[in-house]
Amino acid sequence: MKQRKHQRNIYNRKVTFARESIQYVGMIDNISTGGVHVITDQAADMPAGEAITLILSNAEKEKTTRNAVIIWADATGFGAEFISS
Repeated sequence: MKQRKHQRNIYNRKVTFARESIQYVGMIDNISTGGVHVITDQAADMPAGEAITLILSNAEKEKTTRNAVIIWADATGFGAEFISS
């Protein structure tokens, strides 16, 4: 089994993400310094290699925007790797 580069942390928070100016909503299952796993029923619209923007909220309701690229997607969600702006 391949070792992960970054430790994952359970997050369980709503996330808004955008692709080609269209906004979607999902739930972050887990997050690391390198990427995120998002649960969403719009995963079929998220092809691997596609750039997206994620709007994340922390426990204090502060919002952070991160750019990412879709690494994989299936019927339940997708995994994305954070990229530099």
